Amino acid sequence: MKRFWATIKKEFLVLVRDWAGLGLIFLMPAVLVLVMTLIQDASFRKLDETKITLLYLDEDLDSLGSHVKTGLLEADYFEVVTEVDGKILTEKEILSQVAAGNYQIGIRIPSGSTDAIRLRGQQMVQQTILGIEAPPSDSSGQARILIYYDPAMKNSFRLTVRNALENFTSKIEAGIMFKALSDEMAQYLPEPPAPMTGAGSSISYEEIYATDTHTEIIPNSVQHNVPAWTIFAMFFIIIPLTGNLIKERESGLAMRLMTMPGNQFQSLGAKVFIYTIVGMSQFALMLILGKELLPLFNLPPLILGPEKTALILMALTTTLAATGYSVLVGTIARTHDQAAVFGMVSVIILAAIGGIWVPVFMMPNLMQAASQVSPLNWSLDGFYQILLRGGGIREVAENAGALFLFFAVTLTLAVAISTKSRRA
Repeated sequence: MKRFWATIKKEFLVLVRDWAGLGLIFLMPAVLVLVMTLIQDASFRKLDETKITLLYLDEDLDSLGSHVKTGLLEADYFEVVTEVDGKILTEKEILSQVAAGNYQIGIRIPSGSTDAIRLRGQQMVQQTILGIEAPPSDSSGQARILIYYDPAMKNSFRLTVRNALENFTSKIEAGIMFKALSDEMAQYLPEPPAPMTGAGSSISYEEIYATDTHTEIIPNSVQHNVPAWTIFAMFFIIIPLTGNLIKERESGLAMRLMTMPGNQFQSLGAKVFIYTIVGMSQFALMLILGKELLPLFNLPPLILGPEKTALILMALTTTLAATGYSVLVGTIARTHDQAAVFGMVSVIILAAIGGIWVPVFMMPNLMQAASQVSPLNWSLDGFYQILLRGGGIREVAENAGALFLFFAVTLTLAVAISTKSRRA
C-alpha cells in the first residue's frame, strides 16, 4: 500500500511541475468550448433571429415581383437590398457583387414572369372548357425566379434559403393562377363566379421540441457544445500521460519501480487515480464555464437538470475510458513522437466519427455505423441523454457500462503488452 501512495505522490509532482501539460489539459478545453460555442451559436438560433441580406432586382414590375419582395420582407429573416451605393441594381451588378462575396445571395425576377403565369391559367381554362390544346411551351415563356449564390456558400445554407423562398412563392403563384383562372372562366359562363375568399393557407406551423414530463430543457449551442468539447478535452490527456510513460521508460524509472514490492497494476493504478482526478477537474471546470462564464458573452447558461448523479457517473466513466486508452497508447508507443502523433490523430479521428464535430445523423450510413465503435460517441450520447432528454442513471447505464468496459479492456491490454515486452 505504501508503494501505491508513494506512486500517487510521484505522479502528482510530475503533473504539477509540467506547466505546459497543465495548460493543455485545462486552458485549451476552456478556450475551445468558448470559441466553438460562440461560432456555432447562430446555427442554434431561430431563423427569425438572424437576418440574411440579399440583393433583389424586380424586372417583372407586376404581381409576382411585388409579391415576392413583400414575402421576403414579411418573412422577417431576409434583409432586402435594391440599391448598392445609391445605384439601382442591374443583373450585371448582382452578379458582380455576389461573385465578389460582398453579398451571399441575389434574386432577379425576369420581365414577363407574371404574364407567363396568367397565360398558363388561360390555357388551362381553354383546354378544359373548349378543348383547345395549349401550344408547346418553351423555357422562355415560363415564370422564373433566378437566385445567384456566392460560390463560397455552403450547400446546406443554400438549400435552406431556397426552401424558404419556395414556401411563399408557391402561394404567390397559386394566387396569380387563381385570379387568371377566374378571369378566363368569366368569359365562358353566363354569370361570373362568386369571388372565393380564403386564398391564404389554412395551415400554420409551430416548432416544438419533443420533451417529456421530466425535462423542459431547450436545445441550444451551450447544451450541445459544452459536453462535446469537454469529452474531447478529457481524451486529450493522452498527450501528457503517454509522455509521462515514455519518459519513465527512457529514464529507467519504470524498471526501478518494477523492483519495488507489489505488482504492475499498483503502478498503473496510481496513474489512473491521478488522471481520473484531472478528468473530473476538467469536467467541473467546464460546468463552471458553462454556467458562469458563457452567459457573459450573451450565451445561454448551461442547464444541468436534476440528474446530477447520472452526470457524475458519465464524467467518471468517460475519464476512466480516456485514461485507459492513454495508458494503452503510451505502452505501445516507443518514442515521444509516436505517442504524440498517434495519440492526437487517433483522438481526433474518434471525435470526428463520434459526433463531436458533426452530428451522427448527418453522416453517411457508413460513418454512422463507424460511430458506434467510438467511445467518444458513447459518452456524448450519454451526456445528451441527461442534458437534452432529461435522462437519469437508468437511461445512461448502457453508455457508462460500455465506457467502463473499454477502460478495463485497454488497461488489461496495456499490462499484458508491458509484461510481454519486459520478458522479451
